[in-house]
Amino acid sequence: MDDDVVSVSAMLGAMSHDQEADDTALLGLRFAGGGLGQVQSVGYRNGAAGYVMDLVCEQATLRIDMDRGTMLGRDTAWTDLPGSFEPNWMHAALVREWSAMRDAIADDKPVPVDGAYGRKIIAIIEAAFASNETRREHEIADAP
Repeated sequence: MDDDVVSVSAMLGAMSHDQEADDTALLGLRFAGGGLGQVQSVGYRNGAAGYVMDLVCEQATLRIDMDRGTMLGRDTAWTDLPGSFEPNWMHAALVREWSAMRDAIADDKPVPVDGAYGRKIIAIIEAAFASNETRREHEIADAP
């Protein structure tokens, strides 16, 4: 969206597993420029194997399927994006994260994600927890 989230409405809970961590979340995001976003995450107890994430955008949908790769959905067709499948993607992502950290410390290279971005994500998460508690929309503490 290339815009800051200014408030969050959220419903969270452990619905599918007997655990302390939430496995189900529905967030409504309000952006500074007036745009709206929705995030839904559901960890089913029994379901199909694999992990799929859809990013529904104005012009198309990106489907990120960790077992197949990424597809672009436009009109009524899905198109595979060549080279988007990565075997052992979770391990590879962790290796990239730690390599970037090592390079930043040892060679003073820039980190791929800076602290300011991380603080924005944490503020959204904190607002989501507050919204879930109060059952009301919560503003982001340091939104513009």
